[in-house]
Amino acid sequence: MFSDMHTIKKTDKKIVYKIDNISMITNDFLENLYKSWPGNNIKGMIFIFDKKIENEHLYLSSISSKYYVAICYSINKENLKKDIIVLPKTIKPKLLSPDELKKLYYETKLIFYREWKEYLGERYINEFKFVANNYLSTAKVLYLEKDKKLTTLMTVIKWKDYTDIPVDWITWVWIEKTIAKDERSIIHNYISVWLRDNIEDRVQCVVNSFNVRSQRFFRKLGFIPECIHIIRKDLK
Repeated sequence: MFSDMHTIKKTDKKIVYKIDNISMITNDFLENLYKSWPGNNIKGMIFIFDKKIENEHLYLSSISSKYYVAICYSINKENLKKDIIVLPKTIKPKLLSPDELKKLYYETKLIFYREWKEYLGERYINEFKFVANNYLSTAKVLYLEKDKKLTTLMTVIKWKDYTDIPVDWITWVWIEKTIAKDERSIIHNYISVWLRDNIEDRVQCVVNSFNVRSQRFFRKLGFIPECIHIIRKDLK
């Protein structure tokens, strides 16, 4: 079963494998890999593929709840929109103080956590607190408001990809659900242009397997699914 799988990178916390295509990642495949797991210190597997990833949500939704599963999307700077996007007069960008940013980051992350707690687990809180405490102070931040209320919050930090190459990394995107459809479309385009103006070369993000809405959002912006992250839930 593993004859077509190659190890690209191995550290004390993760292993990056390369296989032919996403359809190979079945529960049987993972179960067999689980049995031959290379040491209890390894917390995660990352899979990259020879073939282009398509219909990722169909495969991700079928993976057992024994694993945390997410998909990494990326886009090169030159593929982001470079048009001039004019926001509606009612929606305005604003600079946030460090305290304002941290407060809104926590508030919106916790709303998301409460909605999807069943799938996220307690580790999610530890992860976003780690980012908030260690990276928000140097993050690039897009904040949009309407009637002095949050409509959009995006944070981008410096990170490393699965092969430890430096990249820009989107840690959070929040767009209020109450925003009208026409305004939402403009905000999406504005985000793409803002990213182009605020990243160096390539930007990535990781989306949970259950979050089909966000998967479609990044696809719409032109992001390409690049790899799959899988973590055993029984490892702390």
